[in-house]
Amino acid sequence: MSSVLTPSSEGSIDQTHASFWAIAPVVAVAAFMEVLDLSIANVALLHIAGSLSAS
Repeated sequence: MSSVLTPSSEGSIDQTHASFWAIAPVVAVAAFMEVLDLSIANVALLHIAGSLSAS
């Protein structure tokens, strides 16, 4: 007894499309958070250097 399983191409397209729209906002938010973090760190470095009287 042998059976052959063939992949369904109909479901894979919908799954790929759905996973793209699930991942895309996460990547966009991660990129925004990285830029925001760098901006805050650069502003904070100036204040830290000033309070330590560093040049």
